[in-house]
Amino acid sequence: MDRRPRPDRPGPRPVVPAAHFNLQRPDLRPDRPPLRQDLFTSRVGGLDGQLELRLVTVTPLHIGTGLTGLEGGRAIMLTARCHETPVIPGTALKGALRMVAEALSRSCPDQRCRACYPCLLFGSLGYRGKVTIHPGIPEATPAPRPLGFMLPLRSSRGPSRVDDRVRFYNHRKAQPDPKGVELVETLAAGTVFRAQIHYLNLPPAALGFLLLVTGAVPGFGFLHKIGGAKGMGLGSMKVEIAQHRLRTVLRKAPAIHEQDPPPAQELARQYLEAEKEHDPRGVLVASLATLREKSLPLEVELP
Repeated sequence: MDRRPRPDRPGPRPVVPAAHFNLQRPDLRPDRPPLRQDLFTSRVGGLDGQLELRLVTVTPLHIGTGLTGLEGGRAIMLTARCHETPVIPGTALKGALRMVAEALSRSCPDQRCRACYPCLLFGSLGYRGKVTIHPGIPEATPAPRPLGFMLPLRSSRGPSRVDDRVRFYNHRKAQPDPKGVELVETLAAGTVFRAQIHYLNLPPAALGFLLLVTGAVPGFGFLHKIGGAKGMGLGSMKVEIAQHRLRTVLRKAPAIHEQDPPPAQELARQYLEAEKEHDPRGVLVASLATLREKSLPLEVELP
């Protein structure tokens, strides 16, 4: 076999070094340096604690999983379960809370700046968050029921931000169509869930921000939207703080000190006062009022 190189055959390609991508970009919050945290650094002075939330569905709830079943010979989109028990996944709760958090703070649009309050609490690219959200477990095993919806033939998810404004769904009563083209499995209004949130090493203002985001602070209460078909009236939920435990880390024994937390309203006001100087137009307070106003059509008693 002739192994001599042919003149018409190109030679080997030159070795080109791999491209290096520059991930650094201008800081979106020049008045606040990027956050840093070290797992081996003492948390002296930070606030650790646990929030136990009571979640009450105001309209039917559906948490999509991509799985389908059969109901009366028709395909039905099943709701999320854990060992045959309907639950609210922690990721669904986290998404709902973070969406509200971005509207109530000077947040970044791409969730990676590591300098705003949502990134501090929920994390971002290369930065671990300081809160852990556990799934919502029902107090009593609910019986899901099918609901039909006449969905459009072509549907798409629009942008969540338009002209630096965050878009939210309106709260209204669900109006299902039994002959809808899609049959979804829902949990009835009035279903009660319990969920826990653990937070670690938060400044007092950040804790006030977390409480404000839950929508359970007296005087600042509002409803959340969770799950699928939110635009058709599903997923409205009221959040209440059932229990709040607070711990602080000290330099001397005992290293961990448990104490009663300050009133949630006081912590929330502390956050709003801290952000007032950076928000001369009052956008944050206006956003909070809008969330509360959107919850009024359902005629639910808010905190």
